[in-house]
Amino acid sequence: MKINGVWVGWGLGDWSHNPDGSDRDPTVRRAKTYMRAMFSSYAGNLANSNVFDQQMYDVVCIMQDRLVARSMTSTKLVPGSFMRGVLDLPTQLAMGFKKLVPTLPIIFTVEGHLSNMFIGPVAGNAQTLEAQGVCHAKPVAYDCSSLPFNDRSGVEVLVVMLSGFLIEGPPIDMNNPDGPKVMWPFPLGTSWGIEGFSQGAAVISEFMENEVLNPKGRCHNRLSSFKRGLALGNPRREYGKCVSWSPNPPPPDTGGIMDHQFVTTGTEIESRWAENCNNGDLFSVNTKDAVGADKTAIAKIVVENGWGGSAGIFARVLMLFGNPVGGTFAAVKALFDTIMFAVHNPNPHYATITEPGDLEWMRGVSL
Repeated sequence: MKINGVWVGWGLGDWSHNPDGSDRDPTVRRAKTYMRAMFSSYAGNLANSNVFDQQMYDVVCIMQDRLVARSMTSTKLVPGSFMRGVLDLPTQLAMGFKKLVPTLPIIFTVEGHLSNMFIGPVAGNAQTLEAQGVCHAKPVAYDCSSLPFNDRSGVEVLVVMLSGFLIEGPPIDMNNPDGPKVMWPFPLGTSWGIEGFSQGAAVISEFMENEVLNPKGRCHNRLSSFKRGLALGNPRREYGKCVSWSPNPPPPDTGGIMDHQFVTTGTEIESRWAENCNNGDLFSVNTKDAVGADKTAIAKIVVENGWGGSAGIFARVLMLFGNPVGGTFAAVKALFDTIMFAVHNPNPHYATITEPGDLEWMRGVSL
């Protein structure tokens, strides 16, 4: 039956049709069979039919009254959570006729600039864990091609996803990719994790800092169920932070190239957040000296203040450095070219497969 166009469950007069109004299913008949066996003292005479008749209505009311009076919390029917005389979901769960499928954790992945969101080190990590039954893997599509970078687009997509209670999964029919999708339940309290690579790492850093950790953030209500975060090659890597399993760890006195780093030390997620980067990654390994400051200044112009192409961006750099000449000009130009190359070739230091340590770290999303 429907109330105001919303399916609520099987009720008086229903012929056990599907909630979408399509072909009938045998739910009412199966419910009667179950009730005759489980509650024979008052349901033993239910007719073996697929119609929700007056007899079924009366027996369901008796059953609901008894389920409300139960002392067992796990199977007690809570007043106000169900509709009297209706075989709705709370009633089916309390009577044991229907079992909830355990909700799997969800890992959201955000790949880097100019990347395929389904292929890369963080997408591969989550997909491996999904294949092992640990979680669902949800790649996050955003504007990863613009220069200057459009990190905010990724943040907004994540906000929309984590503000909802269903996450869109793969197509129901893989031969029809544009057709209906599998929908994963994502109620409040569902465990979740997040991973980002390169620009994607900057995206998830901004999201976590402003929308999850921030008490006024739009997804702050998801903080308590956050289990694992992993940033690879993060331009906002906290100074001195790197996982122990990095195959080529950076010097300890380095951090991300951007001046606003994502600091988790002292926060609620400090023990749940990991930074992994390889020495030689321009965007995630930078020093605090004068050379490092120059790299940060140029990187900020490149990724935050596009001037209509490389020539225009370099003109902005020259303004910052006072139009240097001679060897200084060559040094600035070389540094600029290096950063521009890294922007347009964002995956020079990582394979598109995950490292064992990364995989085991993110497995903790199910803890």
